[in-house]
Amino acid sequence: MAGELPFGCRDCKIAPWNDTTETISTGVDVPRIRTVELNVTRDSADLEGDDVRVATHTFAKGLEGSIEAGGINPAVVAVLEGGVVTTGGTGGTAWVGYEVEGNQTEGYFALEAQMYADDGGAMHFTAWRVKATNGPNYSFAQGEFALTQCDLAGIFDETTSPSRLYQIVQYATVQPIDTADIGDLTARPA
Repeated sequence: MAGELPFGCRDCKIAPWNDTTETISTGVDVPRIRTVELNVTRDSADLEGDDVRVATHTFAKGLEGSIEAGGINPAVVAVLEGGVVTTGGTGGTAWVGYEVEGNQTEGYFALEAQMYADDGGAMHFTAWRVKATNGPNYSFAQGEFALTQCDLAGIFDETTSPSRLYQIVQYATVQPIDTADIGDLTARPA
């Protein structure tokens, strides 16, 4: 099957969770995505007896990682940390502002990343319930483009039965991420 050799990161979209309806809202493109790193994590406890390890039990499975994108996109940062995007002016005086206020809470969001595959096709990685744990962090340096970086943690999505943590889908041909259907296999081409 094509899509087993993903290379780089071609696209990424994040979509806020609507806490009232427990549904994923329309996605926001993360322009100039550079990295998406998500690692499956878990805790474990060992049982030792007779001077040997008898058993290991794993629990508290989740995701940890980060994303990094070139530049600063207010719509993306608002999904990451819950700030407010405002706009004003027209033509040459048009502006976009972003502000973080003390009464805002950070919400969960779904994340879907697309990688083109060296063996043809593409691969999509979806994490359903992700939250920023550190950042966004901005870097401004002499002679370098500004970057936005954010650490993430993912938990199981309990709105489905059984619950789900993440999904990998390999495609025989390149398929775009649909911002209206992040992670929805029923919306995929047959």
